[in-house]
Amino acid sequence: MIKIKKLSDITKKKYTQIICFGAGKKLEEFATQFPDITIDALTDNYKYNETDEIVLLNRRLPIYPPYELPRIVSAIPDTAIIITSRAYDEIVDQLDRMDHVDSADCYLFCAENESIYVSRTNDSLDMQNYALKNKSAKQKKYQIWEYVSPVAIAGWKARIDIKDIAGEMGYQVLKVHMTAGEEGTGRRECSERLNRDEWEYCYHNIEENSILLIQMPTTSAEITSEEFLKRLVDEKHVHIICLYHDIEKLRIINNSKARQKEFEMTKKLSEFFIVHNEKMMDALVDLGIPKDRMYNLKIFDYLCKENEHSKKFSPLIYIAGNLSPKKSPYINKIKNIHGVSFRLYGPDFPKDAIGDNITYCGVMDSENIPGVFEEGFGLVWDGTDVSSCSGETGEYLKYNNPHKLSLYLAAGMPVIIWKEAAEAGFVIENNVGIAVSSLYELEKIIMGLSAEEYDSMANNAKIISGRLRSGQYTQRVLQDIEKNLR
Repeated sequence: MIKIKKLSDITKKKYTQIICFGAGKKLEEFATQFPDITIDALTDNYKYNETDEIVLLNRRLPIYPPYELPRIVSAIPDTAIIITSRAYDEIVDQLDRMDHVDSADCYLFCAENESIYVSRTNDSLDMQNYALKNKSAKQKKYQIWEYVSPVAIAGWKARIDIKDIAGEMGYQVLKVHMTAGEEGTGRRECSERLNRDEWEYCYHNIEENSILLIQMPTTSAEITSEEFLKRLVDEKHVHIICLYHDIEKLRIINNSKARQKEFEMTKKLSEFFIVHNEKMMDALVDLGIPKDRMYNLKIFDYLCKENEHSKKFSPLIYIAGNLSPKKSPYINKIKNIHGVSFRLYGPDFPKDAIGDNITYCGVMDSENIPGVFEEGFGLVWDGTDVSSCSGETGEYLKYNNPHKLSLYLAAGMPVIIWKEAAEAGFVIENNVGIAVSSLYELEKIIMGLSAEEYDSMANNAKIISGRLRSGQYTQRVLQDIEKNLR
């Protein structure tokens, strides 16, 4: 494990060489902010294949591939490595995996949580990756985790929650980068090398006859993983659990050849499948997955703090999520719905969608947005129209578990859902909302509801909220699979 020190202490020691890891904007910021620190060389996960040197503040600096660091650090004592990249978390992990670099001192530039890294120990690192529980377990359990860009975190709430719930159950986190860059480019070549090294590390750390959880689809639909997953199954007899977030063959929007190949790979190598609901299960039987290998999640969990507001009955309807005309074209038509008002949260709100019954409230992060819901209903709708959930995104509701349903119910908010959606059954069975064929029905249906009926739905939503916020649906399905393996 590499030693990380406070950046404010960097001038207290005289180093023989200083290497910056990261050759982008953060490097320029560091050089400008610390002009008295002499940088001797650079390394970067992608740029080393594009050039041998980089000009920084009128100085030419050599740039090396990261895999050369062990040789460089071993050759010259008293080396400092300064991480000058937004992806400092990934780079720290990368340095931890390297041999012969732990003699170097490491510093983080612009890390918001520097103190956590400075004070870390082997035990705290094992705790962060959920490795402590796995060390003492008879049945070893692991999960593959793709590094998440800080920009993409908001859209990864469901995946992050699965990782953390599984982690608390003893599924140790093993991290990999997905491949990046266009075919034939230097960036792609560097990315593939990094990806392969990380998968090799995963392979060597996963024990025989263990359980491995993978979340699909991957971000890049690359099949670098197939070789290693096949080796894990064939050589180490690992039991692979595949949890599907989306099935591109059903969603159609992004059903590229790479996605099709990835789906076929998971069908071939996975022993068990976690799917959204019974409707998706039936569709996957038609696509060749045996029903006895599938487990019904029922609804995605949503880890968050409790919304303590008592919900009030009103004709106010919340819409949270991506509001772009491309993803949610029906948004442009809700101004034609009478008798109710809408409050919208999310990115890319189209200005021409404004109406007297619409209030746009901006963007909120996924951890805090459950706290804003105080009255009325949350809307689970998608597609091109308000009279039905039509179009590719609308039709997909017949198979998937929308994460916004989990958001509303985690907040204890009753919902309105399309009658033909796969999750309409869950909503009606648990009495946590109403199902409609068209949004034009809303005025009549809400006017016909009593305050007592609404309170009953809100009370039931609060019960479901407790389950979602504690990860019970994910826990249950993983426990059922583990029982099958005993």
